[in-house]
Amino acid sequence: KYPQKKWWWFLVFAALPVLAWGMLLLTAAAHQAAAQGVPVTVNEEEPNAPQKVSTTADLPVVGSFTNLQKLLEKAHSTTLLHGGRLIRSSLAVGAGADAAVDNSMSLQKSAQQTPAPAAEAEDYATTNLQVEGVDEADIVKTDGQYLYQVNKGRIIIARAYPPGEMKICSTLQFNDTGFTPRELYVDHNRLVVIGTAHQEIPVQPMPKNPQEPLLPQSQKSIAIYPPPPYRQSTLKTIIFDISNKENVRQLREIELEGHYVSSRKIGPALYLVANKSVGDYWIMPADAENSAPSYRDTAIKEDFIKIGYDRIRYFPGFLTPNYLLVAGLNLEKSTAPVKVQTYLGASENIYASLEHLYVAVANYGSGDPEIKRPPSGPDTMLYKIALDNGTVAYTAQGKVPGTVLNQCSMD
Repeated sequence: KYPQKKWWWFLVFAALPVLAWGMLLLTAAAHQAAAQGVPVTVNEEEPNAPQKVSTTADLPVVGSFTNLQKLLEKAHSTTLLHGGRLIRSSLAVGAGADAAVDNSMSLQKSAQQTPAPAAEAEDYATTNLQVEGVDEADIVKTDGQYLYQVNKGRIIIARAYPPGEMKICSTLQFNDTGFTPRELYVDHNRLVVIGTAHQEIPVQPMPKNPQEPLLPQSQKSIAIYPPPPYRQSTLKTIIFDISNKENVRQLREIELEGHYVSSRKIGPALYLVANKSVGDYWIMPADAENSAPSYRDTAIKEDFIKIGYDRIRYFPGFLTPNYLLVAGLNLEKSTAPVKVQTYLGASENIYASLEHLYVAVANYGSGDPEIKRPPSGPDTMLYKIALDNGTVAYTAQGKVPGTVLNQCSMD
């Protein structure tokens, strides 16, 4: 018995090295497959299919003021209101949009503090960017030789390099225009100044919808004609030619009715985002002319252009008494008209990649207005907009739980 037992233990000890080598070979093969991108099957179950996303073709249009009232009345009846307005986050639209601008500007990237070597003017500090290649507006910009600064309602252009030739070349004043500059971009020989203004916008007749029902004579009200203009805050962008730093020429103005949210520049393409409150839509007459937003582009004409309801789309399931305006243009094409997309919605924070713009807005869900039950949530609605050389096109939307702190929470 003893020799048989000894022989059995010998076989066990002899097999252990073979098993160890086998395990090492299998581990090495798995690591090599992962490094080469070869998929390794872990679970035979199919992953969950992604949800279908909405596209521009899927989004319905508002169509008419009557339909706008119906949409917002439906949202009003299913969403808990506070002070007559939809509950929003601290970055409220409309009256609170100035706070959103201040918050956005507080997050803007100041110029990097690392000094450029004195020997090479091409090596200079730029704005800190969240995404490489996606420029963000700032109060100070440089091209390595000149400084461009927003300073007490003015724009100062100063020569900074070489140090022995430092001087102020130009000072752009806006005292007589009611324009307040906030941020700027520099794109080769173009200077883009973004700010806020208050304009008296003439009331313009809306495009008539042949399917719009006519009001009975008893329901028609007497109105003043021509109607007086209404005063509205605007997002104003002024583009200058800075080929000659001592003789700066204004080239173009673009104005969006509403409050400034943010902007981005990708190469020569500039993108602007604004919010405009619909206002007290429930007391507006059915023939109200100033409820839809407008814009102005001096490359087309000096007057404001009213955006028809047939060009305003909305997001089913999430409606707010606010318009979201996204505009795009190519700075190298000075005569090409600005492209403006308008949605019945809002924006609070934005994130941009080289190809897409993501707009985030808090959604505090639905409550019960009769028993004053607080809404569920909160969560965040995300809108994805394609960017292509100054043109914009809505492509998809989604929802995630929670709220966004600021733009740096998206990446």
